[in-house]
Amino acid sequence: MATWLLAGLFVGFAEETLTRGFVINLLRRARYREIVVAVISAAVFAGLHASNLLSGQSLFATAFQVLYTFAFGICMYLAYRLTGRLIVPILLHASTDPSIFLLTEYPTAGPLAIIAGLGNIVVIFVGLLSLFFIRGRVEAPASRAALQTQR
Repeated sequence: MATWLLAGLFVGFAEETLTRGFVINLLRRARYREIVVAVISAAVFAGLHASNLLSGQSLFATAFQVLYTFAFGICMYLAYRLTGRLIVPILLHASTDPSIFLLTEYPTAGPLAIIAGLGNIVVIFVGLLSLFFIRGRVEAPASRAALQTQR
């Protein structure tokens, strides 16, 4: 069990550092609007999961996973934007991966599994709906520090 939790933490750390830490800050430094930042960072995140098609995952399962991870990426973008701290999406992401790993390795059926599966639909709905509310620009951390020293 500890291995699953540790793997989830490392995967969450790596993917969030790349997509929220690196990609978001790169796009903000380039002065893109936040909707563009959100969509591109989520698309990069989803693209990382599209490679599962190469490992033998079915086209349908991969397409659903790409849709889910895009919407999940929007949710993680919002967690980062609202808190300004990368640790928040890292921990949120790390809290989901161990259960996904376990369910993939040890599939189960029953009412709780069905209810848990509905969570995927909720994430997709919230993530895609949130796109309509993302506005403005957020300065990259380096830009904020430069502005403060100029004052």
